[in-house]
Amino acid sequence: MATSLSHPDPIKPPMSPYVADLTEGEHMIVWSLRRIAVAKTWCPLIDFELARIFKKHQGDVRAAFQQLVSILADHGRRRLRLGLPGMPTLTVDEKLILAILAAAQAQEPIRLKAHLTWLLGRSETQKLFPVVTVIAAGLALNGFPIRTPQNTLQDSWQTPAGSSAIRLM
Repeated sequence: MATSLSHPDPIKPPMSPYVADLTEGEHMIVWSLRRIAVAKTWCPLIDFELARIFKKHQGDVRAAFQQLVSILADHGRRRLRLGLPGMPTLTVDEKLILAILAAAQAQEPIRLKAHLTWLLGRSETQKLFPVVTVIAAGLALNGFPIRTPQNTLQDSWQTPAGSSAIRLM
């Protein structure tokens, strides 16, 4: 029996807490954030993946992604909980970042502001609006819709086994 490695169907049941169940675009976002957090620097592999996924929009999305990481590192009031590369489950903050991108793709500014406020720990989120919009639009334009994770903030006080609180940059 042959297995298909093609792009998963974006209209499938709600997002599972497992990295293996993410769509290609969702996986790239989580993988890139984890890689940046651990290495504390930008990586050429991320550029390769951005070029592969975003094609002609790579430059705009790369700049927005770097701004996102910078703003989260410089203006967040709490440490983000990101899994180490290879960890099979998503952390609450990784789900929240995917929920932010899903809200930006769906053009739901109220939900987007609520998620950004929770992520930053402050209400001054206007710097992030254009940044996440560019990333979300780049994903959508290249056929990578982001699904809304279920129970984004449920058990946010718990850190899953194998994860660590990593401060971006």
